Amino acid sequence: MIKNYLRSAFRNIARHKFISFINIFGLTIGLTCCLLILTYIVKELSYDKFNHNASNIYRVSRSFNTGDGIVNLHLGAVAPPFGPLLKNEFPDIKMVTRLFPNGDVVLRYKEKLFTEMGSYFADENFLNSLI
Repeated sequence: MIKNYLRSAFRNIARHKFISFINIFGLTIGLTCCLLILTYIVKELSYDKFNHNASNIYRVSRSFNTGDGIVNLHLGAVAPPFGPLLKNEFPDIKMVTRLFPNGDVVLRYKEKLFTEMGSYFADENFLNSLI
């Protein structure tokens, strides 16, 4: 039975080459888009999952609104003094860690100089927050 279906499908593809090409090309594009979107979603949902306390990790951001209440600008960072302020004002917060990008830094070890790409300043409890 399957043999007959396959034979019929191949004959139909051979007879109508252009229409078959359009159908197969459309199916390929559709599946590729679905797989790319799925890959993006899986990556976004896996953010900070390496940490066993991932459900307790939050990022503080800020939004600037217009007079009508519409978000005009959304930034993914706040000023550094907000870390200790939040910890003092909200007793439910157990630990606060701040990161600040420093860019590329030239370091020296004995006689060797090397450039470290994408360095950050961090609080002293940064590594404790990973445990």
